[in-house]
Amino acid sequence: MLAVDRSRAAEPPRYRRLVGVTSMISIVLVLVVIASLLALNHLSPKAVGGTAAPSTTASSTSTTTGATGSTTLPPGGNTTGPTAVASLAAASRDATLIAAIGQGGQPMLLERTAASSFITSSTRTPVVEYIWSASGGAGGLENLVVASSLIELGGAFKTMTPLSLGGAYSSVDFSGPYRGPVLFDAVQGVGTPSGQGSTPTPQAREQYELYDRSPYTSARGTLPFLDIASHYVLVGSAIPTNLVAGLTLGQIAAALRSPHSQIARAIIGGANDLTAGICTTLSALSQPLPAVCLTAVIQHLETTLPTSPPRG
Repeated sequence: MLAVDRSRAAEPPRYRRLVGVTSMISIVLVLVVIASLLALNHLSPKAVGGTAAPSTTASSTSTTTGATGSTTLPPGGNTTGPTAVASLAAASRDATLIAAIGQGGQPMLLERTAASSFITSSTRTPVVEYIWSASGGAGGLENLVVASSLIELGGAFKTMTPLSLGGAYSSVDFSGPYRGPVLFDAVQGVGTPSGQGSTPTPQAREQYELYDRSPYTSARGTLPFLDIASHYVLVGSAIPTNLVAGLTLGQIAAALRSPHSQIARAIIGGANDLTAGICTTLSALSQPLPAVCLTAVIQHLETTLPTSPPRG
């Protein structure tokens, strides 16, 4: 009887312990459920402004690249004179553009002379004589080609300014000295719109009178005239006047951005021919070669240069 009473007396504490353990288990289960719900809520797409944000799973994550800076020249309509000159210079230094254009499908206008010696300075630097005219358009348009070639060669003009040729054509004026691998002597020989002109040096005049005749040209008095150390000469212009008639210098410079542009092919293509002639002359004089002379496109053009004078 006493044993039975003791057993009954022990039941309440045991019951309380069982209830306590059950309560703890319930609390833990509730916490686990809450934590699971929070985790699922964190992984699910969240609405931003009424639109579900993209999932971060590998199957739906998209990657984007930052916008790259523009490499094109400024539009011609919004280009000022100094900016247009800078754009022309930048195009003339663009190795990719030079390589893409090559000769540009233009005829080779350089002619080989019969001279056996070179005209150089006291340091054996080749002398490039250039006589041009601001009247009639064509004589001044060739300035674009000549400037481009001399810049291709790594040189620079202290001052090169926009030039209006009677309002119908735009070009550049060599109003400052040139520093580069050649000695550049440019003179506006005849026919500015105002009738002003300069007197060529005796050397330039002698070269002009020597080659301003058949078989180098079909008409006497032709300008522009360019002489590379007396070994190569060009009489006439590489730019057809109808190609750039009515265009501003800014529009011409903007057209140089595309190697498929007829303007780019005429200007850069013509410049590449001159550059090849100058590089060949520098090599013959054992002078240091500018980087452009070592490019495949210029070295190829050197092989296309005439090796003998034209037949009369």
